[in-house]
Amino acid sequence: IKTGVLWTTDKSVPAQEHFASCIIRRKLMAATDGLLPATNTSRCFLLFLPPSEWHEVGLMFANYIIRANGFPTVYLGQNVPTEGVAQVWASGKPTHLVTFFTAPRPDEDISFLLRSYSRVAASGTLLAAVADHSRLKLKMGNLSFLDGITSLDKWLK
Repeated sequence: IKTGVLWTTDKSVPAQEHFASCIIRRKLMAATDGLLPATNTSRCFLLFLPPSEWHEVGLMFANYIIRANGFPTVYLGQNVPTEGVAQVWASGKPTHLVTFFTAPRPDEDISFLLRSYSRVAASGTLLAAVADHSRLKLKMGNLSFLDGITSLDKWLK
């Protein structure tokens, strides 16, 4: 996050942000790979970034936290088409969809995607991290907004 702030305030260049992000990504991957296999299969979390979303450090950290709590995950990564999410959901294993919106986009686009994901996960829970989500005015029974790692913790208890 700090690298993003430095970049947006012209205190760093994009190459520096990419360099720092790559170090963090490598460390998160190594830490996640070092975790024991899932022990609590009562829930399975499907993590992905929507189309045109490329900043995956937050999602990778969420994946680590979920796995560290003993739950299995399916990590699809960046820029995943809705059809791909639907195909994996249809496999019958996931119970929770987890996604992050970080790139600037119109509220209508975010709302459209969230409604689509809500339909995909109709039998489960959709967890979405969206900055200032109160402006979206969405009411879907299976949608909960993540306001940080502490709000993710409540889904892991």
